Amino acid sequence: MSDQPAPRHCGNLTAHEPHRAMTTPDADICLGYPDPAADQIWQDNDRRTSDRYLMITAVDVTHATARLVTYDPHTGIAAELPGTRTSRIRLSRLRPTSTGYRYIRTQAPR
Repeated sequence: MSDQPAPRHCGNLTAHEPHRAMTTPDADICLGYPDPAADQIWQDNDRRTSDRYLMITAVDVTHATARLVTYDPHTGIAAELPGTRTSRIRLSRLRPTSTGYRYIRTQAPR
């Protein structure tokens, strides 16, 4: 028997990728976003850049590699922007805070 608690999942009734039980320090509330992985789309939470979307292309131990994409929330379609550079983002920033990013969806691999 392990002393580790069993993983919990959020009570979201809509389908989404499984994720670790990430809770707030003072309450048992699942934040509802998955671990960063390739082909995921994340939106910049900075109020100055509300239309900035990134698609993760690779993940290593400390960083995610991502490219800028256009994303239409009504159709759920993302497309790479030609001529944009690849960025490395610390995994700790891939969480919905004012200086981070919020998870949107996982794009089907092409």
